[in-house]
Amino acid sequence: MTPPTTLPAPLPQPDPIRLGLLARSADPHLQALARAAHDDFPAWVDHVRPAASCTRPIRLHGTMTRIEAETGRLLSTLDTADLPDGVVYKACGNRRESVCPSCSARYKGDAYQLVRAGLVGGKGVPETVATHPAVFPTFTAPSFGPVHSREVKRHTCGKRKGCDCRPEPCHPRRDKPTCPHGVPLFCYARHEHTDKVLGSPLCPGCYDYPAQVVWNNQSGELWRRTTIAMTRHLRRVAKARGIGPRTFRLSFGKAAEMQRRAAVHFHAIVRLDGADPNQPGVILPPPTGLDAADLKDAVDHAVSTVAFHTLPHPITDQGWRIAWGEQVKTKIITVAGNGEVTDAMVAAYLAKYATKSTEVGVLGTRPSQGLARAVPVGAHARLRRPLLHQEPHLLDQLHHPAPGPHCVPPHRGHRPVHGDAVHGRTHGAGRQLPPIRRLRLAQHRRRDARQHLRSPSQRAPNPRPPTDPGPDRLSKNTVKQHLTPNPEGAPTP
Repeated sequence: MTPPTTLPAPLPQPDPIRLGLLARSADPHLQALARAAHDDFPAWVDHVRPAASCTRPIRLHGTMTRIEAETGRLLSTLDTADLPDGVVYKACGNRRESVCPSCSARYKGDAYQLVRAGLVGGKGVPETVATHPAVFPTFTAPSFGPVHSREVKRHTCGKRKGCDCRPEPCHPRRDKPTCPHGVPLFCYARHEHTDKVLGSPLCPGCYDYPAQVVWNNQSGELWRRTTIAMTRHLRRVAKARGIGPRTFRLSFGKAAEMQRRAAVHFHAIVRLDGADPNQPGVILPPPTGLDAADLKDAVDHAVSTVAFHTLPHPITDQGWRIAWGEQVKTKIITVAGNGEVTDAMVAAYLAKYATKSTEVGVLGTRPSQGLARAVPVGAHARLRRPLLHQEPHLLDQLHHPAPGPHCVPPHRGHRPVHGDAVHGRTHGAGRQLPPIRRLRLAQHRRRDARQHLRSPSQRAPNPRPPTDPGPDRLSKNTVKQHLTPNPEGAPTP
């Protein structure tokens, strides 16, 4: 005879007063403990999952109405007051790792998939691009004066991220020269990665700060002219070989990075594609007779020839000369892994700098409170930042004779603006991040659908009505959202 099953004794209900004290605690662990003690905790976890790992989620409140586009029929209405916490949580989407590591990692993953798709295919790009010639150039800024630097000529470490190799002396000079201000222009120190003097000029009085500010401002226009010079040089080479100059085009993508001296430089991808006037948006194989070596020559030619002067300025009557620096390196990209760099290396490199470049707050976008302490630039960049405020006319009167679409007007702020980011699109050959995000969203919907097909005992209850139409009905319905940021004091997930 089977003995009767003994049911476990019900757990005692937590003290509501104690839960209230834990919920109002400043310790996030105690807040999480108080939240987990509620009966609706599984439903709350399902509700905050889209922004669960975000450090600064956006809280929205209001109504969401879904209307059928063809007939105008009301399909469903959802009020956030009926949801847990009375708000909808949305990830901030900030790609600064110091602000939100989760959103930054997600952006970095999307950028990796985007760049790699442009080299090997996928995500809407044909797989034939794997056979297209491609190069990986790095464009640097010119010198504005000697700065403290760290150079390792021979690496013996196995991992560059934790490199502990012995660096070379900073600026060794036998004659020990000095500048007109009496400051030594030599340095025998072997700087470490964490040395705060890296990027700082040897003599701040001799350093050309206005030229650096102007160069950063005009670097977008310099990049635009460089891409034009590459295409023109390659067309001249093709014409000499009997190849139609309109049968190919160049596709570009780049990521901007700020050096320790607060000068911007670019990591770019240049790919050779075929072109057909009757198929302007199609990526075609390039014509035979042009290879990666010709593409590299076009980059080197453009770097050495492209330069322009700004208009005269009260600081300098001749204007400033805008050109690339001498340290420009171009490598050939291969998919087979037998070249200088591979597609995976380039994709990871650009994805890293797509998030790293935004960490610099010297000339960045809207700075957030507490972000300045995470800026990895030289001390001179922080000390000389008032230059932009003491001399606001420095950039207001700065326009070259033929301003292009990437020129920065004064009302855009005193910062470099670059039209072709790594997620940008040039000549119709690149792809942007929204399609990749929509694909990821569709995958998450299918995952959630599989979860809801489980038995009720195996899945968490969801109090929300089925307002998600799914990928198949998304194009037929129109969603009208009347959501506004929630006032301060809303609970944090």
